[in-house]
Amino acid sequence: MTLARTAERIAPNMFFETFLKNLANPIMIWDHAFRNQLSEAGQHLVLVMGTLGDEVRFSDLEAAFHSFYAYRQKKLGFSSSSRDFDNAVKELDGNFLKTSLIGHDRIVTLHNPSLSDFLESYFVNTPTDLMDLIESATFFDQFINLWRGRRGNRYSAFSGPGADRLLQVLSSKLMCSSCGFFRYKVGKEDAFVGVRVQQMSFEQRMAFFIEVSEAINTAGAKRLREALLGELEAHLRLKHGSKEHLTLLLKKVSALGKDTDRFVPLLEAAKACVLRGLNDSDLEDFEALGKFVDAFPKVIRTEELDQARTCFLNFCGDYDESWADSPDDYRYIADTIGRIAEQLDVDVGARCVDLEGKASQWEEEIRSSEEENGGEDDNEEPWGRSESASDDTSTMFEELLGELNESDS
Repeated sequence: MTLARTAERIAPNMFFETFLKNLANPIMIWDHAFRNQLSEAGQHLVLVMGTLGDEVRFSDLEAAFHSFYAYRQKKLGFSSSSRDFDNAVKELDGNFLKTSLIGHDRIVTLHNPSLSDFLESYFVNTPTDLMDLIESATFFDQFINLWRGRRGNRYSAFSGPGADRLLQVLSSKLMCSSCGFFRYKVGKEDAFVGVRVQQMSFEQRMAFFIEVSEAINTAGAKRLREALLGELEAHLRLKHGSKEHLTLLLKKVSALGKDTDRFVPLLEAAKACVLRGLNDSDLEDFEALGKFVDAFPKVIRTEELDQARTCFLNFCGDYDESWADSPDDYRYIADTIGRIAEQLDVDVGARCVDLEGKASQWEEEIRSSEEENGGEDDNEEPWGRSESASDDTSTMFEELLGELNESDS
């Protein structure tokens, strides 16, 4: 608002009122800048960013941009060049977007939180652009972010014919890449050294598809859902299932009730999945088993459950917790196996007490070490005891005060 090019467009007697309106509603100023000050490529890059969440890897933003830009160039016929993405990044960096590094990975975020409000408002009022973003989506996360809508309210583009079209595109791109990431460290380093993309499992994707299809609830949605549930059953029988997210998906399927006849055979395939390979399983596998038994207690036969209990007890006895890096890690293990034991109705109380004891012992050793060192790190001189440091500080302020007094006089 204080830039000359902005002030020149506003009558002097309206400037103060306009200034306050923009403070109260930042969407106004973003909308003007978006429509009047950005290039074609810059506008497309902002719209794509609105589908990718709060932050995204630079390379993933580039891939999503090129897909959307090529789709729109073919549809609308505007001219383009191979340098449009690079030019758009330079145009937007510092106002609409900001880039940073996490370790060696370049990350892009929206420059201001009010930009999210602007983009949501824009998508409300431009359903055609929203559907073009769906048609050209590169990452599964884009479907999730756009489906969330504006403050929990779905966009009008996803009603009528647009609803079925959304499901058709989603089903055809069910296994497209994810772009959501997590930061990681190496060893005991304090700083993050980079990011890693966390791919969503088939079961997570199916759970989202069911959520969307149930909300849309058209005949076409039901047909697509039944077809994909059949694929899921085959997926599980071929031993390709992800145990971690299976129970959540099955709960969504069971909630459909009479709207699906796939549930019983799907449940049997899921049971075979969670019981598979328990003799060589890890903690996450037993977590998945516990969740399944808790959610569907009548599905697993008594002899199957007894065998699973034996496997779990053997696992707890042999579990190697040497990876624990803090007292909290020991408590996490104790809480997890305790919860699984409750779900499977077995007793691992002694093992949990042992783990809690190791956590307490570690904490006691930390306290003792701190007391011996007077609460200070080894080989580090406490700052409060350094007379020379105190004298130097006093001298510095006295000199500064003298300089200020001289300048005042």
